[in-house]
Amino acid sequence: MSAERTAAWREGHAILSARLRDAPDALARTAGRSLPTLSLGTRPIRRVVATGVGSSAAHAALLAHELRRGGRDATTVPLSTFLAPPMPAPDDVLVVFSQGLSPTAALALADTAAWRRVVLVTAVTDDARLAPLRARSIVIVPIDGEHEFGTLVRVVGPLTGAVMALRLAEALGGPAAPDLSDVGTLVRDAVAPDVEPAALDAPLALVTSGTYGTIVENLQYKVMEGMLQPMPPVWDVLHLAHGPFQQRVDGPATFLALTRPDAAGEDDALDRFAAMLDPTRHVLVKLAARRPAPLALFEHEAMMNALLLADLVRRGVDQIDWPGRGRDAPLYGLAERPRDPRLARLTWPRVDGARLAIVPLGATEQHGRHLPFATDTLVADALAARLAARVDDAVALPALPVGISPEHMSFPGTLAVTPATLIAVLTDVLRSLAAHGVARAFIFSAHGGNVAALRDALPSLRAAAPGLRVDAMTDLAGLTARLHTEAAAFGIAPESAGHHAGEIETSMLLHLHPELVVVDALAPGCVTPTADAQSLFYPDVRRNAPDGVVGDPRGATALRGARYLDAWVNVLEAALRA
Repeated sequence: MSAERTAAWREGHAILSARLRDAPDALARTAGRSLPTLSLGTRPIRRVVATGVGSSAAHAALLAHELRRGGRDATTVPLSTFLAPPMPAPDDVLVVFSQGLSPTAALALADTAAWRRVVLVTAVTDDARLAPLRARSIVIVPIDGEHEFGTLVRVVGPLTGAVMALRLAEALGGPAAPDLSDVGTLVRDAVAPDVEPAALDAPLALVTSGTYGTIVENLQYKVMEGMLQPMPPVWDVLHLAHGPFQQRVDGPATFLALTRPDAAGEDDALDRFAAMLDPTRHVLVKLAARRPAPLALFEHEAMMNALLLADLVRRGVDQIDWPGRGRDAPLYGLAERPRDPRLARLTWPRVDGARLAIVPLGATEQHGRHLPFATDTLVADALAARLAARVDDAVALPALPVGISPEHMSFPGTLAVTPATLIAVLTDVLRSLAAHGVARAFIFSAHGGNVAALRDALPSLRAAAPGLRVDAMTDLAGLTARLHTEAAAFGIAPESAGHHAGEIETSMLLHLHPELVVVDALAPGCVTPTADAQSLFYPDVRRNAPDGVVGDPRGATALRGARYLDAWVNVLEAALRA
C-alpha cells in the first residue's frame, strides 16, 4: 500500500474514532432534548408513514416497528415513492428522517398539504435551511450529529436518530419509550465482540429472531458503507434451515448472531444451528446485548462500530476518498429537478404566494389529416410550463382550449369563439389572479388567430384588473421569423417549415405527443411562397389548403421539435424579462 493511501485511511479512521468517543455525549443530549409540539389536531391519526434513506431508513423502520407494537397503523416507504406526487392523506402523518437534510429528502418534503402533519427529524441547525420548512408548517425535530460529514459511513447520527425514533413513537401514540437516560453509558460500556479478523473476509450474515430483524438495517450499512463489503443479509434463526444455510454450506461463511436477553428460545435455536456448521469453513459469533430490545439495538450498534474500526485498520479502507465519491450526483440531482409549475397539477398551498402567472392561449381547430385538434393547446401548455420553470415564483395556468378560429370553420370539428368572448374570459381570469395577490400576468398565444385581438385588448385588460401588471407577447411576425431561422439551420425552407401543421408544428408534436401524430397521413399542403402569410388563411384557409396544411410536414423529427420549443421559449422569456 502506498504511503499516500496509508495516510488516507488513517485520516478517516481517526475521524470515526473521534466521533465514536463523542457519541455517548451526543446520545445524552438528544435523549434529554424536549420534543417540539406536533400540533396534530383533534381528529384521530389514521396512519403514520415514515421514510428516509441510508441509516435514516433504519430510523423510519424503528419508528414504524414501535408504533405497530403499540397497536398503531404505521408503515415505511422508500424515498423514491415521492418521485411522484403523493396521494392526499389528510389524516396521515409523514415523518421524514434525514440527518444532513439530504437533497433527496426534499422529495418527501415537497407537498406538505397532502398530510395532516409533516415531521422532519434532522441534525441540521442552519436556520437558512430550516426557516423555509417551518414556514410550510413542517415540524423540525432536532438530533445531534450535524457535522458528521466527510466519511461515507456515519456513526453518531445512526445512534441519535434511533433515540428520537423511540421518543417520537411514544409521542405519536405508540408504546412508552424505554428509559434512555443512560443510553450513552450503555454505548460506552458495550463489549467489543471477539471476532477473528479473517472471519470478516468471508461472506457475512446477521442472524436474529422475532421481529428484531426488521430494525437492524443500519447494522448492514456498517458493513456496506463502512467496510465497503457486500451488504450482509439479515436471516431469522429458524429460516436458516432453508435456503440461507444451503447457500453457504459449501463455502466460507461468518454468521453474526445479534442476541438479546428478551428473546425467548433464541439460545437454544442458535445452539442447534451451530451443530449444523462445519467449523473448518463456518464461524458463528454471538454479539450478546445485555438489555432487551429496543435498547439492545444501541449495544449492537456499538459492537458493529468496534468491528468497523478494526476492519479499517486491517484492510486500510479509505473512508474519505471512497470509490465512486462524487459520481452519485445524478441521483441526488433528482431532488433538484425543476418543480412542476402547472397550476392544474398543484395543490393550493403550493400556489399560495406565486407572484407571476403565465397565461397561455390555445385553440381547438383542424391541423390537417395528421395532427390533432388540440395541437395549439398542447403546444401552449408545454411552452407555459417551460417558461414558468425558468422564472422564480411563477405558475403556469392551463391553456385556454378554444380560440378565435373562424378561418378553420369549414373543417368539421373546429371550435371558434369571437374576440369579445375570448377577451371576456381573459378578463375574468386576470381578475381572479388579482384577487389572489398575484403581482403579474404574462399572456401569449400558440394560435396565431388570437394575437390581434389580444394586442388590441391589452389596455382594457390592464384596466380590468387594477394592481395586476399585465403583459403579453404579441409579435407574431417576429416569432415566426425566429422559428423559420431555426428551421433554416436544419436545411428546412420557410415554405416547408410552414405556418400551420407544417414541419415546425409536426416536429413539436412528435416531441411532445408522438402517439397523436398520424405518421401515415403526412403529406405536403400549401407551400406557396408569400410575403403575407395571413393572406393564405383569411377568410377561409381551405381555399388555399384543401387538407388544412400550410407547409410540408414530411421531414418533421422529434429532435427538431425540441429545438423549436426551446427557441420559442427563449422568445417568450426575452419578452417577459423586457
